[in-house]
Amino acid sequence: MIRSYFTRTALVLALALAAGGVSTAAQRGQNLATRTRMQILTDAFALDKDQKNEVKILMDGAYKSAAPLRAELTKTRLALAQAVIATKPDAEVTAATKGYGAAAAAMTALEMKTLAEILAMLKPEQKDAGLQEVFYMMRSALSGEKKWDEVPDQLTY
Repeated sequence: MIRSYFTRTALVLALALAAGGVSTAAQRGQNLATRTRMQILTDAFALDKDQKNEVKILMDGAYKSAAPLRAELTKTRLALAQAVIATKPDAEVTAATKGYGAAAAAMTALEMKTLAEILAMLKPEQKDAGLQEVFYMMRSALSGEKKWDEVPDQLTY
């Protein structure tokens, strides 16, 4: 009985936070939901044709190399969920949390390494203009179910 109350409460809270995030993005005038990541990169850094090709090759390679990390994220998130749902001892939940955290950290490292490689190929005047937008866009660029250059469903792990 108490568990179902907490489950419902958590679900309502998650939905409220998600709705708040959507309205906040809409209030800021962001239109991330309709642009691909390649369009965001192109617009933010004013990429020329050659740079677009280089970025595409780099991101395709990073996405391919992220496959084992995507699998690990799924596996460790499931293990964490199962430990919490089964009300396992704190030590098991902590171990599952650490496993998921390690996988998330590895994915973040790959995303930031890829961003650094993109920045290295830009001219100095291109780097500053859109860095903040691209920085946030890179979060989950390689971890999602969809390929990196499709319109993202979400921007988190």
